[in-house]
Amino acid sequence: MTGLKTAERKWEAVDHECYPGMMTVKGPSSPITIITSATDIDFAGHLQRVNDAHLIAAAPELYEALIQAKKELEEIAAAEIGEEYNSPLINAALAKARGESQ
Repeated sequence: MTGLKTAERKWEAVDHECYPGMMTVKGPSSPITIITSATDIDFAGHLQRVNDAHLIAAAPELYEALIQAKKELEEIAAAEIGEEYNSPLINAALAKARGESQ
């Protein structure tokens, strides 16, 4: 994910153009289709799948925002307390997004 600016890879979650009960996450590569309604999916499951589609679409911007927030926290820690900032939670999330851990 690194190396590309967020604006260069906009993603969006939209209702599928041909089939009700499906959403498509569109981006710069192949679209991702998510089934949101089926006989074995209750209403709560439908809502969760819709939310998941929007989260997938927001992932590139969230990744870039977390990188920026980490940089800002590192600068503040260095300036205010003279120590390095380290957040295992942020580091783990960024590593997972890069496919470096599960």
